[in-house]
Amino acid sequence: MHIELLDDCAFPWQGAAVTPCSVSPEDNLDRWFWTWAREHRARLYALTRGIFLINANGRFTSGAHRQDLQGMEVLKHIRVTPWLGSIATWHAIVYSFEPLDDILARKPGDLILTSPGVTFLRLPVTDRDISARCSHIDPPPEPCFYGVNLDGPPGRLRV
Repeated sequence: MHIELLDDCAFPWQGAAVTPCSVSPEDNLDRWFWTWAREHRARLYALTRGIFLINANGRFTSGAHRQDLQGMEVLKHIRVTPWLGSIATWHAIVYSFEPLDDILARKPGDLILTSPGVTFLRLPVTDRDISARCSHIDPPPEPCFYGVNLDGPPGRLRV
């Protein structure tokens, strides 16, 4: 299964077979999403199944701050963009260091985090946490696709 990473930070993904997203020099998230979707649409259309791995606190425009939760806005764009077709229905795993309750208290419009087709993971997570939280995905992601080894350095995304 294909994993499409939507994260602006390269550090957690060093050595993985995925590439973080670029940050737009403009301060316009709608334009960033449109550009990203147009660039990746043909490649993603060829795939039958996939998972979006989204950093809720991602910064995709130059003027954004982590607390703006642009990753959540990107997920909303994915879900309501009709020309993405079946790509818009892929399962989304959204992760953040913030608790879900804090995100929803600050931005109630992000209730999409509790909808079917979305799994929220609060970081840091262990491989067991991921296995327990993602067991309902059909088919589930590869075992230990991302985790943190609490006895050593951070884990890496393996696809």
